[in-house]
Amino acid sequence: MNNYRHGATTLSTIGVRSRRGPNLAVSVIGKSLYSKTYKPGWYELIRPVNIGEYGTLDSREWLGSPKKLPTVNRGDLILGCEGFEKGRSLVLVDRPEHCTTNFHGTVLFWPGAEIWQTVFVRCFLAYLREHGVIDWVGVGGSGGHMSPEYFDYLPFPRFPDSVRERIAHLYHNPAQPPARKATLANFVAWHREWNEGLGIWELDREMKALQQTLVAVQEEIIGGRSVTLPF
Repeated sequence: MNNYRHGATTLSTIGVRSRRGPNLAVSVIGKSLYSKTYKPGWYELIRPVNIGEYGTLDSREWLGSPKKLPTVNRGDLILGCEGFEKGRSLVLVDRPEHCTTNFHGTVLFWPGAEIWQTVFVRCFLAYLREHGVIDWVGVGGSGGHMSPEYFDYLPFPRFPDSVRERIAHLYHNPAQPPARKATLANFVAWHREWNEGLGIWELDREMKALQQTLVAVQEEIIGGRSVTLPF
């Protein structure tokens, strides 16, 4: 990295800050309940184990607790720092509703930064994880542990803004849908055209929305009811 003509920097130098997620042990917050489905008033819980390879949620869960827990906000980056989930990360591109993480998740936040800047940090962290740098920084057995004190061992290249933005858009790019209306006849072509401009975060969101629509249509068919297509 020292050979790169623009040089390298560190997270603390560019202004990124961190805080550990709350300890959810019974001895700390008392008895809590967990659910795989949404419950009004509960916290959505983002644990590193639920974060997939490409920075999206593979599964969702909710936590019911009488304690007031610290929440995460839009633009926050959740990074796994423990065990074999070490280095898994995502950026909360959409505004979360009453959402928290746990002690295995460290929240990185960058005061005053635009969201694409934080997204770039997430993308480069994923690159460092893929190439073993995150494991190198971690210490201990059973997957190891990466304390926030070690974050500045991670080099971040001083790419020009144009390069960082192009990289960030691969993860987050809310492209507008095609101008023409989606119909049953052009459904596949319409989505293919839209998907070409979307980032990974938006592709995951649209995929999950289509899956929900498919499940709803299947239930109508199984129940012998007429199906109203969402067009």
